[in-house]
Amino acid sequence: MRRYKLDLILSIFVIIFSLILIIFIIPNEIKVPTELKGTYLAPSFLPKGYSIFLLIIGIVLLAATLYGRRLILKEEKEEKEKAMIFGIAYLSDKERRDSFFIAIKLWVVFIIFMILMHFIGMLVASIFFMFFIIMYFGNGSKMVAVCVSILVPVALYSFFRFLGDVPVPNGLL
Repeated sequence: MRRYKLDLILSIFVIIFSLILIIFIIPNEIKVPTELKGTYLAPSFLPKGYSIFLLIIGIVLLAATLYGRRLILKEEKEEKEKAMIFGIAYLSDKERRDSFFIAIKLWVVFIIFMILMHFIGMLVASIFFMFFIIMYFGNGSKMVAVCVSILVPVALYSFFRFLGDVPVPNGLL
C-alpha cells in the first residue's frame, strides 16, 4: 500500500513538473533566435525533448501504478505470489537495498563525471563515464565497451561542436 502511494505521488509530480517545464519555463526562459525557431539547432530543442520524455515516463509510471494496484488486489485475493507490472516484479527487501546502493553508486559516478568534465573536458570525461557505465551494467566484451565509449562521445562532440556550433566544455587542461 505504501509503495502504491509513493508511486502515485511520484508519477503525478513528474507529470506536473514536466508540464510546467514544457508550458511555462522553457518558452519563457530560453531565448530562441527567430532564424532558429522550430529547428533542431534551437537552444530549446533538447530541453523540450527531455521534458516530453519526462512527461512520457510520468504517464507510463502512472499507468503502471494504477494497473499494478488492480493486479495486486486481484492476486492478493487469489494467492500471495509476486505480482508482475509490465514485466517488473516487486522487489524483496534485499533487492531493494541492492537497488538503493546501485543508485547511490550511479549518483557518485555522475558527480565525479561532472567534476571531471570541468577539469578534463566533456569529451574525455564522457569517454570514461560511458566506459564505466557499460562495464558496470553490460555483459559484453571490453573491446565493445572501449569502441562504444570512444565512438559515441566523439560523434556527439563533433556534431555539437562543428555542425551545431554549440560551445562544449573543454576543461582546464
